[in-house]
Amino acid sequence: SKRIIEMQGGSIYAKNNLTAGCSIRILLPLAPEEFGEKKEDRSITTTSTSPTLPIPNEILPKGISILVVEDNADMRAYIRSILQDNYQVQEAANGAEA
Repeated sequence: SKRIIEMQGGSIYAKNNLTAGCSIRILLPLAPEEFGEKKEDRSITTTSTSPTLPIPNEILPKGISILVVEDNADMRAYIRSILQDNYQVQEAANGAEA
C-alpha cells in the first residue's frame, strides 16, 4: 500500500491512460539511507487495462478481498505472495475470467 512504500522511503504515483486502464509507478531506494550511500531510485511501471481505483491512504484490514488480474502466471503468483498476508487474494488470468 501507499503507506508501506512511503515507510521504505519510496513514493507511488497513479494516472489514467487515455485509451484504457491506468499506469502505476513505484519508486523505491536501492539501499536504506542509514548506510550512508547515495539515495538512488529504481522505477517500476505497470499498466492495467482495468478501471482505475483510488490508492488507499491507510493499510486496509485483513478482511478486505483483492482481485488480481494478470495474464502472466509468474507475476500473478508474485503479486499474490506480497498481498496474501494482509488480504484475501482472488486471482484471474484475464478480464473475461475475472
